[in-house]
Amino acid sequence: MRREKALSGGSFVVQDPEFIRSVMSPRQPQGSAKRLYDAQLDDANFSRKAINIEKGTKLPHTPGSNDFSTDRMDLDHGTSHATTNARHVKEASGDARSVETNWNASLDVQPQMLLQPETRPISHAQLVVEVKGIYAGLVMVEAKCIEVDEKQSRAALNPGERTELKDEQWQALIALHKTLLHEHHDFFLASQHPSASPALSRLAAKYTMPARMWRHGIHAFLEVLRHRLPASLDHMLAFIYIAYSMMALLYETVTTFEDTWIECLGDLARYRMAIEDSSAGDREIWGGVAKAWYTKAADKRPYVG
Repeated sequence: MRREKALSGGSFVVQDPEFIRSVMSPRQPQGSAKRLYDAQLDDANFSRKAINIEKGTKLPHTPGSNDFSTDRMDLDHGTSHATTNARHVKEASGDARSVETNWNASLDVQPQMLLQPETRPISHAQLVVEVKGIYAGLVMVEAKCIEVDEKQSRAALNPGERTELKDEQWQALIALHKTLLHEHHDFFLASQHPSASPALSRLAAKYTMPARMWRHGIHAFLEVLRHRLPASLDHMLAFIYIAYSMMALLYETVTTFEDTWIECLGDLARYRMAIEDSSAGDREIWGGVAKAWYTKAADKRPYVG
């Protein structure tokens, strides 16, 4: 409104519509050569450009119109930009193909995994030597366990000879009897090996190895621990768990003496139940475990008391 008043106010009146259009149009930023679209001028210039391009003549420069060289520059710039984009796309495609190739190559590589560990066959002569060596070590450890257990049993019966053992001494005794259990386990595995001869397989029964394992490896030491209660409670619990695990392992691997292992597991569960004073629930659980093992043993041999 202010522009119309300024142009039409007073005695000065502008009659040129082109001038009024240029003044009334929004102000263009400085340095910009663009103008508003004019249907008459722009359509005429476009028609002349098309005709002269077909004839191959150069267009004259018209003030206010776009120069053909500028258009050609824009086209060249667009072409170069498109070429650059195509090159980038090609490079990206090449990278993708190389990644896919490497991935397929990695899938073709066979994993270095042993599906089954290599086993070396053992001859009967080698097995006999192995059993003899295990038995020799077993006898030495067994003799030491017998000596220690008898000494501690005498001390328990004579209060004057009784001395309180430290934790390190209890741990040493547990380690000694644990070693004897492992020696028995190795002996059973070797003597009951599938490659063993019938004579070699009968050695465990001939030398009453299951009974010796229970008597010297477990029961005698449990009695030593029981006579030292309540000071030896934690150590007795630890040893019961060790012995129970070993008997459960033999129950699974050495089935020849399955009946003996069942009875030993029942006796260990009964020991665990007997020393439980703090928790009635644990006492009931271990009582049920002992009952289950004894029931299993009775079912297997119903005529043995």
